[in-house]
Amino acid sequence: MDKRIHKLTFYYPKLEKIQDCFNRAYIVGGFIRDRILGVRKDFTDIDIVTFDELEEVEKCVTKTLGKRPFSFE
Repeated sequence: MDKRIHKLTFYYPKLEKIQDCFNRAYIVGGFIRDRILGVRKDFTDIDIVTFDELEEVEKCVTKTLGKRPFSFE
């Protein structure tokens, strides 16, 4: 996971758990917008875009968190 994003793992431990599932990934969407604006501190979802093989990422995230990620193909 991008080193600039690594700082977020302190606040969101699940990000730290799954960071090794990605070679190249970006956190996007409402999570980033709300963090920049400081309007929310409790997040129920975080959108991640990756260029890695979807099947491999899905296996890793499922194994690590015990939950299946949702994706649009």
